[in-house]
Amino acid sequence: VGEKDGFPLWGCRCGSVNADIAAAGLPDYASAYADASFETSAAVRKSLTETVESVAAYRRLGRWVDIGFGEGALLVEAQTLGWDCAGSEISGASLKFGRSRGWDVTTQSSAWADDSCDVVSLMEILEHVLDPEGLLREAWRLLRPGGVLMATTPNIKSLNFRLLGPRWTIVAPPEHITLFSKGALSRLTQRIPFVRLSLRTTGLNPTELLRRSSTEPTA
Repeated sequence: VGEKDGFPLWGCRCGSVNADIAAAGLPDYASAYADASFETSAAVRKSLTETVESVAAYRRLGRWVDIGFGEGALLVEAQTLGWDCAGSEISGASLKFGRSRGWDVTTQSSAWADDSCDVVSLMEILEHVLDPEGLLREAWRLLRPGGVLMATTPNIKSLNFRLLGPRWTIVAPPEHITLFSKGALSRLTQRIPFVRLSLRTTGLNPTELLRRSSTEPTA
């Protein structure tokens, strides 16, 4: 369906778009966040607090696992609201920050027991991995029966992609490997015995569309 930065882009019948990337071509995430402040604006904290509160009804064990927790903003708010927090990361800087907060952090989520948490979050992670189905199955393993998975990922059927195509900055191999449509993500989760509570698209950032339209030549 196109090419970006030298990587062929393949469309799948499921509705996803996949960059042709081998494992050896993945970015070095171990050095990510080296210069991060690990601070969050008040507006983002408010939004994340609402996110944490939205799954309060699923709290039984009191443990929240965030896979690929990055700068840790979501876990900070979960911890503030009394959750026992754990997270996996490749980034050394992120792991150091997590330890400073007293979280149970690791590079490999396989270190944790089956059925050991109420919530697993995968926030903007599915698009980065070579095996998103395997990652979802790992989340299933960690969740207790009746626990909840919370995940976000870009939408390849968004208005931005429809207007910009591969020029959309979210189409960013080798960092972003698989970009899902709503239908593709639905089909993927159906391969795993999740009971889907909600699958929705939200938000629109017009900044890139406006910037592109103002810089493109006119006839």
